[in-house]
Amino acid sequence: MAFNTTADVKLTAGDIITEALEIIGVLAEGETASTAQNTSALRSLNNIIKIYSADTQIFAQDEYTLDLVSGTAAYTLGVSNAGYIPNKVVHASLIDSSTNAEIPIRPLTREEWTSLTDKTTSGRPTQYYQQRQVVGTDLKLNLWPVPDSTTYDLKLWLQYPYRDVDATTDDVWFTQEWYMALSYELAYVLSFKYGLSLQERVLIKQSSMEYHETASSYDVDGSLYLVPETE
Repeated sequence: MAFNTTADVKLTAGDIITEALEIIGVLAEGETASTAQNTSALRSLNNIIKIYSADTQIFAQDEYTLDLVSGTAAYTLGVSNAGYIPNKVVHASLIDSSTNAEIPIRPLTREEWTSLTDKTTSGRPTQYYQQRQVVGTDLKLNLWPVPDSTTYDLKLWLQYPYRDVDATTDDVWFTQEWYMALSYELAYVLSFKYGLSLQERVLIKQSSMEYHETASSYDVDGSLYLVPETE
């Protein structure tokens, strides 16, 4: 018995679109989507990708070190420094270069940040507040207390946005376990455009949710929590 030695399958946006259109019965085996069908499906696929960006997946994270300035509490994260505009900071640690100590610092909610009565207090930063902006605007990062030394750096794990697909020939920027989730989620969205029955849409949505749950739980840190199913 001979086995293939590779596991490097990559799907393009066009592959996902074809799969989705076949699932809902718009395309038969061997048929290809029209230009209008591809344009519509590509728009829907990009909208799905933006929703999926809310998933904190390890493959969509990167490490970045931010040099802190004494007396400066507010920083921006974007193309000019991190190389992209992050969706969010997943984890942050303060590094004191004089001792090489690495100390995790705590994220603040907006309520906690606004409740700080004196945001000018100086010292070793122990907390941070991140503020997302509209599309195309850098992520804002505020530290408290305000750094009182130039020996501090901030090690950040950033979640960056999943890349758009601008053409059907573009590879989808996901690991392989997401391919079926993307295909069935797109099929579900397209099922409304092509007038599938409620029963058909429900079946497609169930499959979409199952594939999404499998993919989403595959590449994350943290503990497993079992929640009883409710009717």
